Amino acid sequence: MKRRGLLKAGMAFAVAPLSFSRASSACDGHGNWETPPSGKAPDKAAEKAPVCERLVARIGRNHGHVFTIVAADVLAAVDKTYDLTGTSGHRHTITITAADFKKLGAGQIVRLASSREGGHIHRLFLECAPAVDPPERVNACEIEVAGKDEHELVIPDADVKAKAPRTYDIQGLAGHEHSVTVTAADFEDLLGGKQVKIPSSRGTDGHNHLVFIRYPRKA
Repeated sequence: MKRRGLLKAGMAFAVAPLSFSRASSACDGHGNWETPPSGKAPDKAAEKAPVCERLVARIGRNHGHVFTIVAADVLAAVDKTYDLTGTSGHRHTITITAADFKKLGAGQIVRLASSREGGHIHRLFLECAPAVDPPERVNACEIEVAGKDEHELVIPDADVKAKAPRTYDIQGLAGHEHSVTVTAADFEDLLGGKQVKIPSSRGTDGHNHLVFIRYPRKA
């Protein structure tokens, strides 16, 4: 596959920031937020629950579509259909089921496809997240994934410096899974300023993707 067919991770989609605040709250694993009474420490179950301070929602290959959702929708956890039209000039809808909402509340990623209009669909990625991304969610590398499937890879700085072999899920916004394994030797090359090229795992239909990774030298 020619390099001009590459899509940069983080640039292959438009981001629709949909956030809501639940200060000092945590998901209880059932789609509900629990806020401990003032002055009281949360119980152990709440401490282990994923923090749900904002809803991250992204629309793949966006051209003006908008996805508006509020915290009350997640808390209600009942099937709901949303209009994504925005400024695009054509209509798409997306239906989030009660089961999807419960997955979000439990800290799981939800991937969905919009209705098909004009011969195309849009893929959506939803995730409940803390207000500020922790270091393990921040990409320290410049990454390109060959193809047009909207795959993504995040390699945090600590992984590069640890130089231990790691296998990463690169599904991203795509409708199918792939993984990529970065070896200790690959991390050594990255730290030395080299770009590494790694093939992903093969999908169910036998295809795979080349992944290009570079670790920028710090000034």
